[in-house]
Amino acid sequence: METTRGLMLCPTCWLLPAYCCCKMWHRVETRHRVCIYMHHNEWGRGINSGIALKTSGGAGVYLSGNKDMEAELKQAFDENEESVFILWPPDPEGKSSTRKAPFVSANDLPELYPDAVQKGITIVAIDATWKNARSMVKRLPDHLKRVYIKGGIDGHLPDGTASIPETSGSLLRPVRKYKGFEGRVSTLEAVVGLLRFVGESEDVCEKLLDNLKMKVDAVQAQKNQPPIYGHQIAGPAGRVASPPPPPGPEA
Repeated sequence: METTRGLMLCPTCWLLPAYCCCKMWHRVETRHRVCIYMHHNEWGRGINSGIALKTSGGAGVYLSGNKDMEAELKQAFDENEESVFILWPPDPEGKSSTRKAPFVSANDLPELYPDAVQKGITIVAIDATWKNARSMVKRLPDHLKRVYIKGGIDGHLPDGTASIPETSGSLLRPVRKYKGFEGRVSTLEAVVGLLRFVGESEDVCEKLLDNLKMKVDAVQAQKNQPPIYGHQIAGPAGRVASPPPPPGPEA
């Protein structure tokens, strides 16, 4: 995969080949279908988390504005509309929604839609900056249900599953800045949060989060910075990034 700057990137993790983490990623299977609706600005970004769901978990990636991909996404909706849930929070400013479909709390999914949860739901996650995501969600059918995790991800996961730091942060935060409402997390983390509410195994969820940690450490290595989460990523000639030396005495 070649970028506009002429850099060759791994086509499945979007990092420089010397820092590719694909072979390290856990491969997982889930009975739920995940569709990543991605903004074109996210395509090929090393700090993107959605691509990890495709490479390690079999998620489908559909690029906004690409007619063929959007047609494929529509087909995914048409196959079983009752089981499609768009992962989308209520307006943080408290404005009422004009959407026809109801907002459903992830906590209530197993009770309100037991058959769909048992058979496997289709999760649609919008992968974009907050500004771009708000435009993209308007392109999705009004009648499809929106599902949200009450209170956000942190501190609102089922008992015993608090793997995402309570202080707030996204696991991706060390390498990516977030704008928009407080408490934003990466696409992968949001999907994992919802998967936990619909009965996905903790083993699968933890492996997906660990894949994200590996990618963060690979990005760090690519910048010649030490790992955040302890994964040693060998770069060119097996070089591993080391902590920078302490500053010398002031002049």
